[in-house]
Amino acid sequence: MRLLSVLVLVVALSCLWGGSDAWAEGVGVEFQLCTCLGTMADAERLVDESQEAVSGLEAQIRPQKIDGRTVFEIWVWHPEMTPQQLCTALGRASCASARGECKEDGGQ
Repeated sequence: MRLLSVLVLVVALSCLWGGSDAWAEGVGVEFQLCTCLGTMADAERLVDESQEAVSGLEAQIRPQKIDGRTVFEIWVWHPEMTPQQLCTALGRASCASARGECKEDGGQ
């Protein structure tokens, strides 16, 4: 059930910017899935659960400072999928944007 709630969270990304130009098409292309506003542990949990949901998913967490606050960008790719295919495999019906916010609830 927790995996489902995290995947729903990933699916319900609120876009920071959109447009088809956000995507670099091609198999194995890396893209920014979201910016996690929680802690590093929240970002790691999201990555772990996404990797459980999609076999072969590769991910990298990149801490960034924004307005004095540390946020965690989650970048993903798959050696056999395009960004659109990977996003769809994670449960998103429409993948017009590669970036969004993954708002964590502190594990509640």
